[in-house]
Amino acid sequence: MRERYSKLFNENPNQHAKLLARIVQDNVVVDHEHVTGRANGKEVYAMAIYEVIDDKIATVWFKR
Repeated sequence: MRERYSKLFNENPNQHAKLLARIVQDNVVVDHEHVTGRANGKEVYAMAIYEVIDDKIATVWFKR
């Protein structure tokens, strides 16, 4: 994840995601987030879906 998203965070150093809601089902976590501070000035509502294996994030998907 760090390699894939480092460019995004380098280009948007003020980016912040506020957690609005979380659902946990077995080893899957779904977060509903409000993202602000992007360089383009746009605010985004997004879902982050994490698959956790052995206490580590194995896969992540984002949906806006």
